[in-house]
Amino acid sequence: MNYANPDTGRTALDHVPDALLLDFGGVIFETVKHPQGRAELATRIVELLRRAGQPLEAGFVRRSLDAALTALKHWKHASSRRVEPRELTHREIAADFLAADYPPGPRDVLIAEAAEVLDLVTSTLSAHVIRPGIGRLLACVRRTRHPARDRLQRAFRPQPSAHPRRTRARSGLRCPGVLRRGRHP
Repeated sequence: MNYANPDTGRTALDHVPDALLLDFGGVIFETVKHPQGRAELATRIVELLRRAGQPLEAGFVRRSLDAALTALKHWKHASSRRVEPRELTHREIAADFLAADYPPGPRDVLIAEAAEVLDLVTSTLSAHVIRPGIGRLLACVRRTRHPARDRLQRAFRPQPSAHPRRTRARSGLRCPGVLRRGRHP
């Protein structure tokens, strides 16, 4: 089938767009849930609290985690309806959702360690796999003189990370569990 414009003989691929808008969630990455992710995350939170001298019972942490993730999902859905939605900080997520029903000592630990805890949440609950075709698209942009080329190269250059299943893009975006296309951690 010929997709060329009958008047010009050109296709859409003959025209280089002025911009390239890529949405990470569902467009660049596909999220795959780890079946035992919540149990593993609860275990890791229990261990974090134990090391900090603020132990909590594992069953309590797991029930609290389940409630927190449900509440956070509802908040995200509700906030998208707002005229001016805002992002929560990592400390707000830890305080208002993850540790909302913890006693003061363990709650303070989760808030103080909020960045590490949210890295654990993201990398333990699911993997992010690059969707088919994205690598070819980015390679094509890199080969051209497209205005987005330099910005894309900077954004997708991996940075060192302490976590083995995570790379950090220069743009500050965290890409937990990102591996080669089609591979799961």
